[in-house]
Amino acid sequence: MNNKPYRHKGKPLTKSIAERIISTKTYTSGSPITRIAEYVRETHEKNGGLPSKKDLEEIIKSALRYLSQFGEANQIASDIWRIPRSNQKIFGSGKHWIYLYYFSADKEKAKSDSMSPYDDEDVLFWRCKIGKADKDPEARVKTQTTGVPIPLISNFFSEQMNTLHWRRQYTES
Repeated sequence: MNNKPYRHKGKPLTKSIAERIISTKTYTSGSPITRIAEYVRETHEKNGGLPSKKDLEEIIKSALRYLSQFGEANQIASDIWRIPRSNQKIFGSGKHWIYLYYFSADKEKAKSDSMSPYDDEDVLFWRCKIGKADKDPEARVKTQTTGVPIPLISNFFSEQMNTLHWRRQYTES
């Protein structure tokens, strides 16, 4: 997946973990649930995760149905699913930038509190700021957050580029 430690190491495979793993893979021509399930199982276990306590195919079907509500998966036959190349939807259009930033201390506090309203403990919530900029979003964030600590800028949406850019600027993590 990436160079970061696998956050689900030692945990049994759940629907929300399957959703995250499915979202990292592209199946543009469509794939049977068994193939998607095998990819999810292998990825999870290869990274130190435990086998599911429930039926794997049922977990995958549930995860795919959930992702399909947001356009991140499409059922093209009874057991054939397509995962689009870009899992990000574009909401609206315009020449502006939408950005999100947060402070690492808020994220660390959420990790230490580890109080999740969901049955899956890996879901965390912390305070973020979302805004709109007419020009350079990085400059806009800098004007709002002068001083220390330096914010972590996560997302920039721009209709100008017609895509979603993931940027990890100013990060210490």
